[in-house]
Amino acid sequence: MLRRDIDEGEIGRAIAELSADEPQTGQIARFAWDSLTAGEGPSAITRARLQRWLWGFVPKRWAGRPDAWSAAATACAALFDALDEPAYAEICRSDTTRAIHRAWRRSNRAGRTAMARAMTSSRTEPPPVDGLQWGTVFGSWEAGARKAVERELESAIDGGRLVPGRRNALDVARSVCADVVDAPHPEAIGQSWRSLIVTERVDAWAGSHHATAAQRRRRVDAAPHLLTPPDPPHGAELAENLEPLRWLAERCRGGVRLTATHRLPPAVAAEAAARFGWGPAGRPPRREDEVGQLGEVRETARRLGICRRTGETLLTTATGRRLLDDPTSHWSRWTATLGGREPAEQGVAEVLALAVLEAGPGEGVDLLEALSRPCDGHGERAIDPVRDRAAIRASVERWRVWRLLDESAPISERGWRVVRPASTLTGVGAAALVSWLHQQATRPPSRH
Repeated sequence: MLRRDIDEGEIGRAIAELSADEPQTGQIARFAWDSLTAGEGPSAITRARLQRWLWGFVPKRWAGRPDAWSAAATACAALFDALDEPAYAEICRSDTTRAIHRAWRRSNRAGRTAMARAMTSSRTEPPPVDGLQWGTVFGSWEAGARKAVERELESAIDGGRLVPGRRNALDVARSVCADVVDAPHPEAIGQSWRSLIVTERVDAWAGSHHATAAQRRRRVDAAPHLLTPPDPPHGAELAENLEPLRWLAERCRGGVRLTATHRLPPAVAAEAAARFGWGPAGRPPRREDEVGQLGEVRETARRLGICRRTGETLLTTATGRRLLDDPTSHWSRWTATLGGREPAEQGVAEVLALAVLEAGPGEGVDLLEALSRPCDGHGERAIDPVRDRAAIRASVERWRVWRLLDESAPISERGWRVVRPASTLTGVGAAALVSWLHQQATRPPSRH
């Protein structure tokens, strides 16, 4: 660890000695120290911070000038030598630093890739831990948590507990990270770094400028209920709701030969239609495309890594086999898919989930009405029922696929054929939508 008792006097003397021999080296060393500490003193510097500065900031700051990159690394190494910090000086003059700078010379993409790999292998940056993924942009609490974890990782490396390159290095790093983020915060009574990060993310989600004024009002009302995820359902109810996915995993356990267009064979489509009441009325389906729900099930299984296509065969993976035995363990991964991929789908899903949360346990929710009703007193609507019919139709169908709703019947409105959900969600359906909403509100922030 970098000594915390380094003061400006010591820094000034070290830089003066460097400047006496080579003025430019002294100037670069002063710039490097000020940039690395950002006015916070030596406690701000960690190995991870130095690496990000050398491997990312320097090539961007002096883009197209590899000579300046080498000069910055040389000046930093000399400064840390003068401060009697050989571990930091070694990072500056290491083969890794030179290799990353060579990658930046080839292209920005190559430089970013080389830097990311080196940061990962160094084990100096906080790894993801159970229930907490780190963002690419940080609020103040998350930034503070990262610094705390980086210091503990560095201490573990110095003490020999964490040895980068060993097979157990990632497990040890995750253990160190979990110990830090879940320990009581020294200043926030009754809070941990994790709870502070979650609260910060939920607050940012609730007040996001990307949402409409009406969305923000609803999000603010929902925010206190999203600080912790709902418990996953257990027993027969969950098994029944996951039955289509479990059926496909069981059906493909020994492999299913696909058609020339990589579709499930007619026999499998017919089996799904008969088992779940899907497909065209009055006759068995002749191809997978006639059973829209089956396609959704297969796509969800692919996204979850439960089934994969190998050549002309669809096979159940080891993950899929575990799902057959323990569906509860896949709850969060499954509910993460409920909002779809497209922004329009996710917007619809949010409206539905907020309506479920607003209604409360056991209350009926007419989802079609929730999609189109005014959100505020000025007539602003969550979803325009004319412009966004395709998104509504796609999202409502998603809920039907998973039997999250009670049985419902088609209706027709001015030639627009949609599926109108029944007014009451099942317990699994409500918990799934709220789980998805919690994941949305607490997911890592990123640059838009």
